[in-house]
Amino acid sequence: MANQPNESKLDLKQLFSRYFTKWYYFLISLAIALTVAYFHIKLSKRVYGVSATVLIENESAGNKAAGELLEVIDAQKKYIEVEDQIGLLTSFNMVQKAIARLDFGVSYYLIPDILINNLGDQVVEEKVTEEFPFRVILDPSSNQLLNVPIYVKILSKNKYQVQVVGGETAYIYNISTNKTIGETTTPEINKIVNLGDPFKDEHLNFKIFLNPYYETYLTKGKKFFFIINNIGNLTKGYQAKISAKPISRDSRILNLYAEGTVAAKEAKFLDTLISVYLETDLIEKQEANIKAIAFINSQLSTVANQLENSKQALEGYKRTYGTERGVAKLNAYERLEALQLQRSDYTTRLRSLNNTLDYMITGQDLEMSQVPITAGINDQIIIDLVRQLDILYQERAKLALSIRSDNPLYQQQQEKIVNTRNTIIENLRRLVSVVNSSLAVTNQSISQLENNIFRLPQDQRQLEQLQSKKDYNEQTVAFYEQKRAAAEILLATNAPSKKRVDYAKMVGNGPMSPKTNAIYLIAFLVGLFIPAGGILAYDLVNNTIKSKDDVRGVTNIPVLGLIGHSDGKNGILAKTDNHKSALSEAFRSLRVNLQYLAAGMDQKAIGITSSVSGEGKTFCAINLSTVLALSGKRTVLIDVDLRKPKVAAYLGLKNTTGLSSYLIKSSTLEEIIQPTKVKNFDVISSGPIPPNPVEMIELKEMRDLIAKLKAEYDYVIVDTPPLSFVAEYMILKEYLDANIFVVRANYTKREVLDTINELYESKAINNLSIVINDINFSTVYGLSYNGKANGYYKN
Repeated sequence: MANQPNESKLDLKQLFSRYFTKWYYFLISLAIALTVAYFHIKLSKRVYGVSATVLIENESAGNKAAGELLEVIDAQKKYIEVEDQIGLLTSFNMVQKAIARLDFGVSYYLIPDILINNLGDQVVEEKVTEEFPFRVILDPSSNQLLNVPIYVKILSKNKYQVQVVGGETAYIYNISTNKTIGETTTPEINKIVNLGDPFKDEHLNFKIFLNPYYETYLTKGKKFFFIINNIGNLTKGYQAKISAKPISRDSRILNLYAEGTVAAKEAKFLDTLISVYLETDLIEKQEANIKAIAFINSQLSTVANQLENSKQALEGYKRTYGTERGVAKLNAYERLEALQLQRSDYTTRLRSLNNTLDYMITGQDLEMSQVPITAGINDQIIIDLVRQLDILYQERAKLALSIRSDNPLYQQQQEKIVNTRNTIIENLRRLVSVVNSSLAVTNQSISQLENNIFRLPQDQRQLEQLQSKKDYNEQTVAFYEQKRAAAEILLATNAPSKKRVDYAKMVGNGPMSPKTNAIYLIAFLVGLFIPAGGILAYDLVNNTIKSKDDVRGVTNIPVLGLIGHSDGKNGILAKTDNHKSALSEAFRSLRVNLQYLAAGMDQKAIGITSSVSGEGKTFCAINLSTVLALSGKRTVLIDVDLRKPKVAAYLGLKNTTGLSSYLIKSSTLEEIIQPTKVKNFDVISSGPIPPNPVEMIELKEMRDLIAKLKAEYDYVIVDTPPLSFVAEYMILKEYLDANIFVVRANYTKREVLDTINELYESKAINNLSIVINDINFSTVYGLSYNGKANGYYKN
């Protein structure tokens, strides 16, 4: 059973050798890829990351003692959820307040004076005011053109030129209302203005002021321009790109992060945002305390007037009637005084409850987010419900940041708020009913005691009334003074419950994008991949024979030798004196390997064929004959390719007579044998081309000719027709002792070997072997092989 050919597989060593020989493809590809990467980096906007940190403390971490003094009128929340503070910190209102403090209404740009900008304004850099030659002050009372590049050229210390390219549609913007009020076509402007004088146009009004070091900044760019921003849109943009999250799961430190093309500008924004956040927190606390103090002062003023009146009445009574008659029975008045204090307490609580109830009933606006003040209410159920309502308001505020009000989740939250408010109202009404009952009982007790006192002597009863009223007013004044002192202490010691941890700074040592190293790495890999993939794809779709391994993958026919690429000038060894070349050595190796063909025969008839014309069978036949002759073997070459003979033309011989004339007996054997310039090497050319090559080869004279030549020569080399002419080759093979099938690298298709392999497997051809012609050793086996060959052989 014949051996199966080796399966075709990817030879990595050979593949990398191919890559190495095609180094110029890689060089060109890398140059293009890296150039594209360079311009991509140059033309891309650099985006920097900036971060800052702020500590969110618990409200209870403040002045706890002062807070406890005003527990009755304290309306501040005691706990702060980090998620709520993130929503507050990144809210539209907070971001807009921060931007309002900054000079972000105008954006400044320069076009650097670099080579690439000579092809057009490709690279544009945004700058902050401090790094720009001039500063723009807009007139807030005038309308302005929105997002239109306004070019400014500083002509001298006293003059500047304003240029605007017209023709584009632009929006008209009113700064005071922060709204766009219409559209217009951008006018063509080219005007020179004195520095300090306002530039006025139909939809532009501003002043230009030079920065102290404007001359230094002027050298950094060839053009300068600015655009006017919509503060509302700018706020939305910053709100969208800012992020805040805790530095760890349980941490109360928030990390604020923003990205932008100017690191200094983003840092200013984050620092200002934190400042606004801290100030807002402090202002809210102070406003609550100020309201508490104002309430206490108003109550204290009323009670103080009542106390003064009661003192004057008591002193007047004493001066008129004395005190001895009224001292004996003051106990009744002391009881009355206690009941009156209790009634005052009930009245105060009832007023607080009614105020809260009115607030809850009349303030049914579901968009409100303030819970009622629970001062004076000591019912734990109501207090817990109010806290629950506060939490629901906060959760609704968070939902409003991400979803619309008609979203089912938002509507579900609204329903929870309504239910909780109704529950609070029901409990308030219950508590009002309880307090009213207690107040009625107290009033009844006071009425009974007053009836008892009425029966006392008139002067004693009046003294006790005056004294009781004075004592009550004194106690009330002392209570409010104590609360006012506590509120003033808390106001004086108030501080933000939040704290700035780190000012904004740039993240990393450079821009977040474009990532220069990554881009160059990707470009480098792409530059390698494109030629590598192209070469590999070409090799996979290229179905030609390229190396000995390709032959072995298709057939088990032995490979007799490898013939390198020849430039043609020195390809025919019989026509050159350079017999020490690499080509000459390849054919000498081929000659040595012939000893394994037709073993034991002294004379050998060797046929050389190929699949089609152009694969080098004639080239191999001539050169093999030459090296055999040079080794001292008498060799004759017969050109049997009667359709397209080439031997005579290659060797510069006459072809007027030859094989065809011999076969038809018009010439003798001696007449058709032609000597060459190489000793021991004779040639029988094809002769005139006959009309019937097959019939002529079938003649008995052909068999007799080869037999005669084998008897006279050591080797008879037969240049046969290509295998595509099967009939002619099958006739000739019967006369031959050995057969050489020539394939040409990068020319012969692999499927061609299937036909010759069938003949080989069926043993229809004697001593068949293959010669691979026209191999580029530097391509297939690498430069090292070629380098060694060139160093050893003479070309």
